[in-house]
Amino acid sequence: MISSIEDPNQVIGSYVISAGDISVVVGPISKDYGQMAKMKYLGYTTVTESLTEKELSEISQL
Repeated sequence: MISSIEDPNQVIGSYVISAGDISVVVGPISKDYGQMAKMKYLGYTTVTESLTEKELSEISQL
């Protein structure tokens, strides 16, 4: 079963979450634009959100 995941024709595969994936998570973001403006950057609120965006950007590059 595991070997079929590594097949290049499969849509899903294995992925190891890296420190870089976690570093873009800023936690809850205020709905107040004044507070948002004070933030260094508007990152992601969860690791899941970060990984979803990463996958979508990689797919759009195909």
